[in-house]
Amino acid sequence: MWRSVRVGKGEKIKFGTPVKGLRAYLAVAGGFSADPVLGSVACVVREQLGGFNGQGQRLAEGDELTITTPSHGTSGSIQAEAPEQERPDYAAPAILNLLPGAQVADFIGRSLFEAFNAEWWVDDRADRMGVRLTGPPLHCRTASMVSEGISLGAMQVPSDGQPIALLNDRQTIGGYPRLGNLTPLAASRLAQCQPGQSVRLRAVGAEIALWEHRQFISRVK
Repeated sequence: MWRSVRVGKGEKIKFGTPVKGLRAYLAVAGGFSADPVLGSVACVVREQLGGFNGQGQRLAEGDELTITTPSHGTSGSIQAEAPEQERPDYAAPAILNLLPGAQVADFIGRSLFEAFNAEWWVDDRADRMGVRLTGPPLHCRTASMVSEGISLGAMQVPSDGQPIALLNDRQTIGGYPRLGNLTPLAASRLAQCQPGQSVRLRAVGAEIALWEHRQFISRVK
């Protein structure tokens, strides 16, 4: 919808099956109120941390969320709508910017070519932890390695050669070689891709990635 909606007492909001994209985000004036766990109120079901009750539980029928009183200058009556040109087209082909790095030099030349020129498909094995892509198997000369810290958007390649992009609920360390890292904007775009949707990886440098991120921030302020 990409717009604000005033909801009165007793009214209901219902979400149906996604038509474009995969996830819907609901924000309220003032924000939802919850006690932070490790400095965050995000809900991580796997570790049973955070969320509305601090136990990392999914919302169930009958659960109640409380809302923080909006700060001065914020009114629930304000109507806002994102301009048409600022709304992402989730049905369009997804081009995901990736910063090459980590063990990228250990992949054989043919695999590097296919990584950035072949079409990849979003596998149905996808959640908030990561998204598996299927396509031509990628081969790396690194057979084993010591586990390293994992950042948002890290593109790991396990032994089957099918890359996995790690997202918000990723683990803290990983021992598979990595092509590099999706930019934050690319990770967000991938999170809206439905199983079976095609994507392509595009290698970019840090300067281009930073410029695009600053452009995005300036548009949404």
